[in-house]
Amino acid sequence: MANLASEWLVDSGMPQEDVSELIREHIRGMIMQNFNVERANTILDHGSAPWLNDMIQHTTWRQLIYDLSQTYPNSLMLNLAIKRICNAGFLDEIAQVTAVGSQIDVFATVVSHSIARLVKADDVELDRALADFCRIACQSQHTYLVTQSMLHATMANPRYSSILRRVSQ
Repeated sequence: MANLASEWLVDSGMPQEDVSELIREHIRGMIMQNFNVERANTILDHGSAPWLNDMIQHTTWRQLIYDLSQTYPNSLMLNLAIKRICNAGFLDEIAQVTAVGSQIDVFATVVSHSIARLVKADDVELDRALADFCRIACQSQHTYLVTQSMLHATMANPRYSSILRRVSQ
């Protein structure tokens, strides 16, 4: 049915990219509206969801996972998806997600990446990197303490101690 509607829209003169975007947005809206945590978690009972690796390669579907994880932070399937996104290297995107603070391993990876950005940043990028870092660190009391601990551990390296001491304050 979706293919038929897609063909009609293309035949009527609508560009294929616009049709694809329209369909993606409609599917995204339907998933957001009808997402069921219990049913999503049962997916993991049947295996490791190999389709998830393909899904996280697309910005649209990663954003859907981020949005769903904000609404359903205790979903096992969404937490697995966030971990896979982290492992795939989309750390700057994950840093924007508030729910990442509930997964210590993902959070630690994001903080490590953010600390690395801070120490490598030039004057132009430093303001943005610092703002991102503060937002990540200040999600909750727990994330603040973990971040401070990681900063102090990294300060043991004399090369980074001065800038990280300032950030820690």
